[in-house]
Amino acid sequence: LRERLDEERLRQQITHGVFDAEPVVRYIAAVMRLFAQAAAAQREGAVVHDAAINRVLAYVQRGRVVRALRAAFDVLEAIKIDTANGSIEMYREYMRSTAVTFERSHFNLALQRSSFSLADTTEWWRRAVEGGSSSGDGTPLSSVASPLCTSGASLDAIFAEAARELILDEGQSIPGLFRMDEGRILNIRREAERLAIVGMVFLAFSQFLQLAAAASLASRGAAAAVAPVMGEFKNANGRVEYERLAAECLLIVPEGCAVKWTEPLLATTKAATAVTAKEGGAEAAAAVMGEVGFSHLVSELVLLAERVLGRIVTCAEVAMLERTLLRTARYECPLREVVEER
Repeated sequence: LRERLDEERLRQQITHGVFDAEPVVRYIAAVMRLFAQAAAAQREGAVVHDAAINRVLAYVQRGRVVRALRAAFDVLEAIKIDTANGSIEMYREYMRSTAVTFERSHFNLALQRSSFSLADTTEWWRRAVEGGSSSGDGTPLSSVASPLCTSGASLDAIFAEAARELILDEGQSIPGLFRMDEGRILNIRREAERLAIVGMVFLAFSQFLQLAAAASLASRGAAAAVAPVMGEFKNANGRVEYERLAAECLLIVPEGCAVKWTEPLLATTKAATAVTAKEGGAEAAAAVMGEVGFSHLVSELVLLAERVLGRIVTCAEVAMLERTLLRTARYECPLREVVEER
């Protein structure tokens, strides 16, 4: 590389106006192609970046040298990431096998240096023990003064239940014992909140579909209308496959997102749908701060309902869907606690 890309010689050529960029860029592209192939061989599924490298060559052939060099730096950055990912894949098993030992030694070292206090952990454990009923042999758990008083299995059961409540209860502060797991616990809490939200949305949406289907049957018997097309998500018997619907609802509220129930609704369903299409679907409409707007939620559910029912959803039905969702969000739905507990 230093022989072909001698800095002093290149500077002199540029100064005297005799520098030919194409051979230099072609050489750089050839070297990048070798690196890309090596990175792809090291890691299964890595991209070879042939198209990007060919784009670099196309730029220099058109005389756009600066653009070619910028594209070359972009390719080098992508190759660097592939190489790093390949190294991670290579050492993944080793890191997994030593993760527990490393975290334990890191925790003990922090404890010795008094980087944090275990007072909150002691209080959390005391509440967990006093909250239990009894051990396997009938001994009250509140009498546990040391691990000798109760069987190890009972202590494990207490810890498992207390840890589960800690992870799923956002109101509990995280004790120092879990300082190495704080990020994981917060992620699990966010995902549990999302699943509860999606469960309530799915419950409200299922109720809406049943009412809308009943309205379709009534109107079909009362007026001579064109028979609706058989909607999606229905099996051979014409029944809705709710498992597929639940999967669609999960896509509407992506991971790490919550619903912004207080967002003002757009004027009409068409306007809400147009905004959704303009922003590029559920992924684009999810707010940057991890929120899905209520207008987006309603418009996505309306589109989903039309796929299920095989017809256009009326404005009155959209209003009914909005009311059903808001009633669920405001704890007016009697099944909400059941959904959250599940």
